[in-house]
Amino acid sequence: MTCPALLRRSSEFEMSIQAQYMQAKSFAAAGKLSQAEVALQQILQIDPDYLPALDLMGFVQYFLKRPDVAQTFCERALAQHPNHTYALKGLGLCLAAQGFIDEGVAQLAKAVALAPTYFDARWDLAMVLMRAERNDDAKAIVTAAMAAIPEQQHRFMKLLAKL
Repeated sequence: MTCPALLRRSSEFEMSIQAQYMQAKSFAAAGKLSQAEVALQQILQIDPDYLPALDLMGFVQYFLKRPDVAQTFCERALAQHPNHTYALKGLGLCLAAQGFIDEGVAQLAKAVALAPTYFDARWDLAMVLMRAERNDDAKAIVTAAMAAIPEQQHRFMKLLAKL
């Protein structure tokens, strides 16, 4: 049997975490990455497994030019949800940013395989390949992306023109 007061406290706690997360997300969207980082640290102290905060912290750390730190948050998210496409994509970007191109490409390709119409995973995979001067591979990814996500074809065409 569940105590109503305990349920109410649990619900209030979840609402508080969600409100803090929305604030962190707003900070990140506004480019206030340090403020987002502080808010996310507070959330993760309370709930170290809160998936949205792990995802956003990975994003924040990556854009603070800390791909090694971002990688740890991606890995924590993947420990809970091994097929979480956003964390796989993030992990791929982190690995590539640290010079582990093949490992990064493998994680990005896994994200694409799990979510074939996920624009960001395909875009990021093509960008990593392009930066690694693997233009033929990047062209193949972009061509496949245009077929898989026809409504985004115009965006991929711009990338294709750079290859």
